[in-house]
Amino acid sequence: KLDNYQNVNFKTIIDLYIFDKKLRLLLLDAIERIEIALRSQIAYLLGEYGPYSYLESQFFYKDFIRNSNSGEFLSNHHQWLSKNASLIKRSKEDFIKHHKDSGLVPVPVWVICEVWDFGALAKLYGGMLEDDQDKISLKYGVQNGRIFYKWLKVLGEIRNICAHHSRLWNRSIM
Repeated sequence: KLDNYQNVNFKTIIDLYIFDKKLRLLLLDAIERIEIALRSQIAYLLGEYGPYSYLESQFFYKDFIRNSNSGEFLSNHHQWLSKNASLIKRSKEDFIKHHKDSGLVPVPVWVICEVWDFGALAKLYGGMLEDDQDKISLKYGVQNGRIFYKWLKVLGEIRNICAHHSRLWNRSIM
């Protein structure tokens, strides 16, 4: 098997490493822009229903709010709410501290969205009503919000690879 590596030298390895690093930085920049835009669009859409709509099951798809048959006691929505609570708890943002100290809980969607990480954002989008998913995905030129959700899951995986400085070039994704 060593014959396969006869033409490999240290410069080639370094060049691939630098290429991969630049690729990861470019993708992180692009995904960051998508994340910020998506966060604001989800907050805006849910905010039209009310400041605490992210807590209310009627604004989410039935499979997201119903307990699964796989032995899970919590619905995906409850699991997401638990993740949301942990993001609030670990946040050191002044606006979150202000809401906690002032007893202004729950926190309105247009405030709380600022602590959502990409995973929480994508999971919440995946649980939204199909019409709402479509409204958001259309802003990105995608007709079907469920297909857009699949893209978000792939972007989340790519984001994590990039953020953790793992190799991206020549890697199989999902």
